[in-house]
Amino acid sequence: MSIQKNISRDLSFDIARSLSALWVVGVWHLFCYDRTLNYMNWTTQQITDVFLAVFMFISGYMLGKYRFKCWDDIKAFYKKRFWRFYILYVVASGTLYIGGALIGNQMYASIEQLVLSFLGLNVLFPPHLGTLWFISMIMFFYLITPLLSSLLSGEILP
Repeated sequence: MSIQKNISRDLSFDIARSLSALWVVGVWHLFCYDRTLNYMNWTTQQITDVFLAVFMFISGYMLGKYRFKCWDDIKAFYKKRFWRFYILYVVASGTLYIGGALIGNQMYASIEQLVLSFLGLNVLFPPHLGTLWFISMIMFFYLITPLLSSLLSGEILP
């Protein structure tokens, strides 16, 4: 895979993404788990939207470093993404599916929705996932990154 190494890493990107993740997971999602918290309003919704946008724009920017000149580059990209998050995603999805079935409060509308989420295609077929919708969306973007990168760079794969 053709990645240009940058000796000095700009930590501001890591800090911004970390703060974004902390806000969404540590503050915004508390509404789902503790109904006594009453700070969900227009302002907190706008802050959440900004943090989600910051996270996505930085993530997209970081994916711009990859160049896909051959099929091995694409395979290496998918392999890296698989080992980085996919196994944990499958464990989390499976746990939510089984746990929801056990307590009678299923998060998934159907087994098809579970399979689509494993394939990264749930974002195309409603209903969308509750808790895991964001990682499902990121998976879809990972799926199309090699195609978009190749088209935008003019380096169409053979």
